[in-house]
Amino acid sequence: ATGSPASETWSLLSEQEQDCDTKPLPTAILVDDRDEVFARLATDIAESGLRVLRATSAMEALQLCAAHTPVLVVANVALSDQSGWLLAAKLRFVDRRTCIWLYQTQSSEHELDMVNFLNVDEVLDYRGDLLGLSGAIIDLMQNWREPEDVSSGYMELAAA
Repeated sequence: ATGSPASETWSLLSEQEQDCDTKPLPTAILVDDRDEVFARLATDIAESGLRVLRATSAMEALQLCAAHTPVLVVANVALSDQSGWLLAAKLRFVDRRTCIWLYQTQSSEHELDMVNFLNVDEVLDYRGDLLGLSGAIIDLMQNWREPEDVSSGYMELAAA
């Protein structure tokens, strides 16, 4: 976690299990300021073997990405400081390999056109149904594979 009180680390492995493993868990960053959404989705992602860090804003997400080199970023499109689309564009500028999944209540045709332009891996329209979003994340995590070497494609995030 960063020094921010909003940042949290979520992992289903006990400290003892983590100490026994020589390779650190790959990191996912979940970007949403709603506690109930974070708790539900962080559990789903952590059950797949990733360490989940929380960001409540796009700026905080960029800081966590610079510090932790995530293999996956899952973000709400409607963030308080900037859109998830802008966050995705900034992340793609510095790293082409990190998987980016965005979610929102409903996508417009214009937003769906941005998926290919920004090279966003998934866009989930959840229509306000948190359990439906959770199910979609679980399905994606079952088919998801960690990029082979994320760190070698990462440039330093300077002034995002």
